[in-house]
Amino acid sequence: TSSNVRGINDPERRECFLTEQLSKSSDLLLLQETKIKNENLNKLNWWKKPSIWSATDSSSKGVALLINNTNLNINPVHISDDGRVCITSLEWDTGSILIVN
Repeated sequence: TSSNVRGINDPERRECFLTEQLSKSSDLLLLQETKIKNENLNKLNWWKKPSIWSATDSSSKGVALLINNTNLNINPVHISDDGRVCITSLEWDTGSILIVN
Protein backbone atom coordinates (compact mmCIF):
# COMPACT_ATOMS: atom_id res chain seq x y z
CA THR A 1 0.00 0.00 0.00
CA SER A 2 1.27 3.48 -0.85
CA SER A 3 -0.06 6.61 0.86
CA ASN A 4 0.64 10.33 0.93
CA VAL A 5 0.10 10.82 4.66
CA ARG A 6 0.59 14.63 4.63
CA GLY A 7 2.35 14.50 7.97
CA ILE A 8 2.31 11.73 10.52
CA ASN A 9 3.63 13.69 13.53
CA ASP A 10 0.10 14.54 14.68
CA PRO A 11 -1.09 11.75 17.05
CA GLU A 12 -4.72 11.92 15.89
CA ARG A 13 -3.78 11.72 12.19
CA ARG A 14 -1.32 8.91 12.92
CA GLU A 15 -3.90 6.87 14.87
CA CYS A 16 -6.45 7.26 12.08
CA PHE A 17 -3.88 6.25 9.47
CA LEU A 18 -2.71 3.21 11.44
CA THR A 19 -6.24 2.01 12.11
CA GLU A 20 -7.13 2.28 8.43
CA GLN A 21 -3.93 0.72 7.09
CA LEU A 22 -3.67 -2.15 9.56
CA SER A 23 -7.22 -3.19 8.76
CA LYS A 24 -6.04 -3.84 5.18
CA SER A 25 -3.39 -6.38 6.25
CA SER A 26 -0.77 -5.03 3.83
CA ASP A 27 2.71 -6.53 4.07
CA LEU A 28 4.33 -3.21 3.13
CA LEU A 29 3.28 0.38 3.69
CA LEU A 30 5.08 2.98 1.58
CA LEU A 31 4.58 6.48 2.97
CA GLN A 32 5.25 9.80 1.30
CA GLU A 33 5.25 13.31 2.81
CA THR A 34 5.69 12.01 6.35
CA LYS A 35 7.10 15.40 7.41
CA ILE A 36 9.15 13.66 10.10
CA LYS A 37 12.26 15.58 11.14
CA ASN A 38 15.59 13.81 11.75
CA GLU A 39 15.45 14.88 15.39
CA ASN A 40 12.14 13.01 15.83
CA LEU A 41 13.17 9.68 14.30
CA ASN A 42 14.02 8.26 17.71
CA LYS A 43 10.44 8.94 18.86
CA LEU A 44 8.86 6.64 16.27
CA ASN A 45 8.02 3.89 18.74
CA TRP A 46 4.39 3.65 17.62
CA TRP A 47 5.33 1.23 14.80
CA LYS A 48 6.46 -1.97 16.54
CA LYS A 49 7.72 -3.77 13.43
CA PRO A 50 10.66 -3.03 11.10
CA SER A 51 10.70 0.32 9.32
CA ILE A 52 13.05 2.46 7.25
CA TRP A 53 12.79 6.27 7.19
CA SER A 54 14.26 9.08 5.12
CA ALA A 55 13.83 12.39 6.93
CA THR A 56 15.22 15.93 6.80
CA ASP A 57 15.87 18.82 9.14
CA SER A 58 12.73 20.60 7.94
CA SER A 59 9.09 19.71 8.48
CA SER A 60 8.54 18.84 4.83
CA LYS A 61 9.22 15.88 2.60
CA GLY A 62 9.98 12.48 4.12
CA VAL A 63 9.36 8.92 2.99
CA ALA A 64 9.14 5.65 4.88
CA LEU A 65 8.74 1.94 4.41
CA LEU A 66 6.78 0.20 7.17
CA ILE A 67 7.09 -3.56 7.08
CA ASN A 68 4.18 -5.59 8.39
CA ASN A 69 5.65 -8.97 7.43
CA THR A 70 8.37 -10.26 9.75
CA ASN A 71 9.33 -13.09 7.35
CA LEU A 72 11.36 -10.72 5.15
CA ASN A 73 15.08 -10.00 5.21
CA ILE A 74 15.45 -6.22 4.99
CA ASN A 75 18.52 -4.60 3.45
CA PRO A 76 18.52 -0.80 3.07
CA VAL A 77 20.31 0.09 -0.16
CA HIS A 78 20.08 3.90 -0.15
CA ILE A 79 18.44 6.42 2.17
CA SER A 80 18.71 9.99 0.91
CA ASP A 81 19.60 12.87 3.20
CA ASP A 82 16.94 15.09 1.64
CA GLY A 83 13.91 13.03 2.69
CA ARG A 84 12.99 12.09 -0.88
CA VAL A 85 14.24 8.54 -1.51
CA CYS A 86 14.37 5.27 0.35
CA ILE A 87 15.58 2.19 -1.58
CA THR A 88 15.40 -1.17 0.13
CA SER A 89 15.98 -4.76 -0.91
CA LEU A 90 13.51 -7.26 0.55
CA GLU A 91 14.27 -10.96 0.41
CA TRP A 92 12.28 -14.05 1.35
CA ASP A 93 12.59 -17.81 0.85
CA THR A 94 11.58 -17.83 -2.80
CA GLY A 95 12.65 -14.45 -4.13
CA SER A 96 13.52 -10.82 -3.67
CA ILE A 97 12.39 -7.37 -4.72
CA LEU A 98 13.85 -3.87 -4.76
CA ILE A 99 11.48 -1.26 -3.32
CA VAL A 100 11.98 2.38 -4.31
CA ASN A 101 9.92 4.92 -2.40
